[in-house]
Parts: sequence; C-alpha cells; structure tokens
Amino acid sequence: MPGIPQFPQSPVAHLFAANVLPNEAERELIRVAIGNAQTSLATLAELEDPQAKEEREASRWAPKKPLTVLAKRRRDLNDFIHSHQALLLPIRELPPELLQEIFHHYYTLFITWFTFQRDARPPFILTQVCTAWRSAAIALPSLWVKNPAFNLNRGKTREAGYLSFVEELFRRSGGFAMLEVYVYYYPLSGKAENHPVMDILVRHSERLKILTLDGNQGTLDVFAGAKGRLPNLIQLGLHIPATTEDQWQTPGVVVAKNNTFEEAPKLEVVKMPRKTRPAWFVLPPRTIIKFDNEPLQWSLKMGGES
Repeated sequence: MPGIPQFPQSPVAHLFAANVLPNEAERELIRVAIGNAQTSLATLAELEDPQAKEEREASRWAPKKPLTVLAKRRRDLNDFIHSHQALLLPIRELPPELLQEIFHHYYTLFITWFTFQRDARPPFILTQVCTAWRSAAIALPSLWVKNPAFNLNRGKTREAGYLSFVEELFRRSGGFAMLEVYVYYYPLSGKAENHPVMDILVRHSERLKILTLDGNQGTLDVFAGAKGRLPNLIQLGLHIPATTEDQWQTPGVVVAKNNTFEEAPKLEVVKMPRKTRPAWFVLPPRTIIKFDNEPLQWSLKMGGES
C-alpha cells in the first residue's frame, strides 16, 4: 500500500544476541531509532481513516480477525519500539550484588510449597530473563534452599533426567544447612520401597532445616537412613495416617515406634494432622515446643508436575 512506512532495521541488532550494555554511541542510535519508529506510527495513524480507527478500538475485545497491512505494520513498529526501549532500562545496569538483593526479597514473598506447572515459578523464572540474571540467580545459594514439592509417586521422578535436576537443586544451595523439603510419597505396599530421590535426600540430611513427609509407614522406612544425621533440623511435618482406623488401638497389633528423629538436637516444632499420633514417634525430649494436630495446610497440588 503506497505511503506505508517501511519497517526499520535495528542499528544495534547485535545487542539482542547477548546481554551486553550499549555504549553511549549505541544509546544515541537506539534513541534515534525509537524516535523514527514513533514517527512512522504517527504516519500510520494519519493513513488510517477515522471509521476504521473507531472499528479497531471497538473490536479490541472482539474475536480476532486477520490483520490488515496497516495493523501488521503497527504491531511490528510497536514491538520494535518496546524492544529497543528495553535496551535502555536502568535495571540492565545494576551490579550483580544489587540484583541478588532484589532477587532475595522477591523470592521471600513466595512462602508456599509448589509443584511444577506450565508456568515458571521462583526462583526458576529469574534464570529465564537473560544471561546476567541467570548468572546472578544461580550464584545466590539462598534462592535454592526451598525446593519444589517432590511428588515421588510420579514415575518420571525415577528417571535419570529428574535425578540430575534434584542433584542440581541441592548443588545450587551451596552447602547451606538450610534446606526446606516437602516429600509426597506413598509406597503402594505401605512398606519400604527404595526411591532414588529419597536416597539423595538421606545423603543431604545433615543440611535439612525444614522437612515434611507426607506418606505412610513405607515412607518412614525409606528415610530411616537419616537417623542420627539431622543436626540442623528445626521443623518437622509428619503426615503419616494409620493403616487402620487407629492401629495403636487394634487388639493384638504391636507397632514399633519410629525413632528416626530421636537424635535431632535442634528440633523445635513438630506439625501433625489429626490422623497422625505423636505416640507413634520417638522425638527428642525438651526440644519439641508445639504439636500442631490441625490438618497440614500446604499448597501442594498433586495433579501438577513435580
């Protein structure tokens, strides 16, 4: 269509291929390019007749129709302007230390457990913005101490790729004894069924600060290797329902108490739902300050990816 402005070529296309700050000469080129694109947008507005403009505004929320030549050029120019304006944003010039401080405050807003859905979750979303953000996030161990909820009843959690992912999470936390872990694992037999993620967890048990086990007797059996290796455990959640209505009151049934957590010198808080009984466990004396027999309130969505 005659009179339609040509789509501009970026004078700094190389800056979009790497996270490199523009120098002053490149900044001036960017400003000029943005100004020219804005002038082209104004020219498009003059080419569009008033009735077409009214129809476009009125149909903003209507079902999408094929774009006209003018609409496509308008969209492309707006994308050009926004992408080049982003190159001049002050946040691109922040030093890594300040970025990490912002990341830390951002991440602390997310205090619930989560599983992997289609949308990215913190801190992973911070690693997907650009190379500089990824480097700053990975280099900040405190971002990685709270792990996603592990739903170990999903078959893929035994695959090599998933196990490498779990190992990488623990590596990024930098050896801090501050790990927060939620495990959902119900061995179908109710007896010990080894799981490679539980093996990894036992290996890192000295680093656990907060642990929740949502499962059955088999879950406890698999975690038994952590006995005597929980020096930094402060908070424990145990959601272990009885295999009968109340196996401790069933005549003739003798159930051994679980002593995995007996040697946890820093343990202060134990949370249990109504169907879990404190009498089932040997816990450190004088270190338990509260039993919470209300149902555990977590945001774990077992239908999601984990």
